[in-house]
Amino acid sequence: MDSDWAKNLAERKKRELAVKRLQQEKDLNDRKLLDSSADKMWVEVRRAAAGFCKELNSSMGDDYIKFEGASYHNSFTLITPENTYTVTFNPQMWLLSAQGSAYTLVVTESHSVIWKPAEGATLTSEAVAQNIVGAAFR
Repeated sequence: MDSDWAKNLAERKKRELAVKRLQQEKDLNDRKLLDSSADKMWVEVRRAAAGFCKELNSSMGDDYIKFEGASYHNSFTLITPENTYTVTFNPQMWLLSAQGSAYTLVVTESHSVIWKPAEGATLTSEAVAQNIVGAAFR
């Protein structure tokens, strides 16, 4: 019997298991970070969207776009004379969906939480809100 063969195979398997365990720990830590950040990130989007609506109305000199939604709900609606645009957040999936757009919360390499649209670039909560209000305003 070749004992080096068994030792080499065992060492390779130990390394594979160690890498797998580290990835599982990272995934668990990321999920915890996402769970603990989800509500805060959603509130940031809601507040920014409401602020952008006020800013647009002020610039137009009229209440053209209306922000509706209780602060404790996982959705809000933007209403214009031409359109009703609903935005929903699913905290269990870390997914914000707005008609035709979706943004997912992700953990960056620097361990911060940020929004990521389907296209791939990461965005701040303010940028997401700006995109959403802009889409409803068109």
